[in-house]
Amino acid sequence: MSLTGSWRRLRALNSADQLLVIEAAILLPLLRLGTFVLPFPTLRRFLNHYPTRKTAVVDGSTARVVWAVRAAARRLPLKTTCLFEALAADAMLRRRGCTCELRFGVRLPTQASPFTAHAWIEHRGVVLLGQIENLRDFAPLSLQRVHDELNGRLDPS
Repeated sequence: MSLTGSWRRLRALNSADQLLVIEAAILLPLLRLGTFVLPFPTLRRFLNHYPTRKTAVVDGSTARVVWAVRAAARRLPLKTTCLFEALAADAMLRRRGCTCELRFGVRLPTQASPFTAHAWIEHRGVVLLGQIENLRDFAPLSLQRVHDELNGRLDPS
């Protein structure tokens, strides 16, 4: 899609959706840059301090946040990955008071496929972002260890 076509589509959205897409379009490149210049636990600590809004999550708003992250990711000139999209969605959802879980998983190599890592977002046990056909093949990494490292309870080395 051309830049003018993307601009027209953005302008056609309601103001709430425009703000969501703009927020995602700002967060995604910042997160990509952040993964290159900061250790991951430091980046997550910054995201944990991402300002929260006073409004509660309303029905359908989680889907709109996920839609905005996907829409921004498709139209940005830089390549995004499941990690950047999951981090952006996690920050945006938590900002709106949604208790979601950022999940990381790995799939060990086989003769048919190489070692693969994946990140996704779950809310109440439902995958909101990052659903892929073979998600069940990914072994989730220990969330407690990640949580403890992010909060300085474990030495990440």
